[in-house]
Amino acid sequence: MIPAWTDIQIVVNQNGVVEWNVPVGNSIAFDNNFLDKQDQKQIEGMGLWDIENLGVLKLNTPYMFETPEGYGTHFYDPFYHHRNNIRLLPGKVETDIWHEVNFPFEFDNTDVPKDSKLISVKAGEPLVVASVYKKSDKTKLNLHSYSEEKDNLYNRNNGLNNTVSNNWRRTKKILDEEE
Repeated sequence: MIPAWTDIQIVVNQNGVVEWNVPVGNSIAFDNNFLDKQDQKQIEGMGLWDIENLGVLKLNTPYMFETPEGYGTHFYDPFYHHRNNIRLLPGKVETDIWHEVNFPFEFDNTDVPKDSKLISVKAGEPLVVASVYKKSDKTKLNLHSYSEEKDNLYNRNNGLNNTVSNNWRRTKKILDEEE
């Protein structure tokens, strides 16, 4: 988990204009702007939130990511666990070649009180999840037709999970003991 390295504030003003403030990026010690617009050509046809026709912003990170040759990094958002006002777009980066990674994200101001229209992420909050992958790994996904055997297995496991108060750890322990 990579935390936000600075506070990030996005405001939609009364005229519908989007403004942002990234205090570390505004610091005299840094000449880098840590928040910018994402090139619209890179996101065309993706069906992303279109906030006042701005589309997607991107965080220009102060980090460099380097993996051994043959490995890359998959970045994704902890959206379901920590916040729901911004959502970083997931992606894989060949960090054995490209070390600078920026995080494009869409944001939603529908849950923001109308009088403030402020969206914020605090420094230290979980921002993005990163996991390393081997670039040569090719996984083949097999989709099978309906199977009564698989349906019975699903129903059995679901019933077991419900009998232990929907506690997956307890369910898994019981399943592991049966093997």
